[in-house]
Amino acid sequence: MKKIEILFLCSLLGLGLNAQEVGFSNLSVDDGLSQYTVMALAQDKYDFVWIATHDGLNRYDGYSFDIFRHNDADSTSIASNYINTLMSDSQGNIWAGMDGWISCYDLRSEKFINREYPGENVRDLLSSGDRIYVATDKRAFFFSTEGENAYSEQNLYSGKVSALSASDEGIYIGTIEGALIFIPFLSETGASKEIFRVDNNIAIYSILPTQSGKIYLGTEGAGVFFVSGDGHLIRHWRSTDSELLSDYVRCLSYDDQGRIWIGGVNGLNIVDGGVFSSYRN
Repeated sequence: MKKIEILFLCSLLGLGLNAQEVGFSNLSVDDGLSQYTVMALAQDKYDFVWIATHDGLNRYDGYSFDIFRHNDADSTSIASNYINTLMSDSQGNIWAGMDGWISCYDLRSEKFINREYPGENVRDLLSSGDRIYVATDKRAFFFSTEGENAYSEQNLYSGKVSALSASDEGIYIGTIEGALIFIPFLSETGASKEIFRVDNNIAIYSILPTQSGKIYLGTEGAGVFFVSGDGHLIRHWRSTDSELLSDYVRCLSYDDQGRIWIGGVNGLNIVDGGVFSSYRN
């Protein structure tokens, strides 16, 4: 039986291996995973790995899986089995975004708290302090989990949002139409600025800000863009003119050595000082 690989990449977990020493562990339904289609991963403060699938939420302790599925008879179960995105907040709680719902697994009660968003498909989630930022196919908004106005929504942007990220200065929003929007933290009530747009309205699926204020963008069909904070193109990696394995890029991340990890449809690239290493199934 073909295995759908979940790659527990040692460098992403801060183990600091050289690119030539990267190790992979493959898990499938034969090992207890609930379903083959894996949409997102998150790690909580206890080092459990949470895995979002199209048939429930999986919690992996390095040995076995616990599976959380929706139960119509239990209002404290997860809202849906078809999960789009995952995130761990500053308290270690796990947030799952779905079509029409956000579910939060409360570590203290070990139950889910569900919030309904009718007609909105939740595509991405982001935690910053006590705030939860939400991207849907209609808008971006945030709410605080603390204080007298807890869970009161503040809209940030109206449009089809596909990705979120944060820097020290503000929030980046990527859209299905290929726009990169920046909203400073001090102006979150409405002052947004489009700083870059991908040609042909190709969706931005991943945003990786750097400490220098520059931004990497992973796209759905146009590879990886590297732009300045004011939107000037610095570099563009495509599979046709670089060692990038795929122009369909789903995730970008840094490791503790400053290397860029690029997850694409055809495999994994690690970029170290402009030098590509490639890993395929």
